[in-house]
Amino acid sequence: MRGEPGTQSEPGEKVVKDIRCATHKQYSAEEKIRIVPESLRYWAPNAELCRREGIARAYLAIVRKSSVRLVI
Repeated sequence: MRGEPGTQSEPGEKVVKDIRCATHKQYSAEEKIRIVPESLRYWAPNAELCRREGIARAYLAIVRKSSVRLVI
C-alpha cells in the first residue's frame, strides 16, 4: 500500500526550491539605478537592453514602475 498522498514528492520539491533560490539573481540598488535610465531612452529598445543585461522584460517593467513612484 502507499503512504499518505504528498509525502513522496516533498524531498524532490525541496531540491527544486533550493535550486531556484540558488540561481535567483538579486539586483542591487546601484544596478537598478543604472538600468532604469537606460531603459527610458527612446532610442534603446527594451528587448535589446534586457538581453544585454540578462533580465526579463517583465522585471524591467516592475523596476521602472517602482522607480517612477520613488521620484514622484
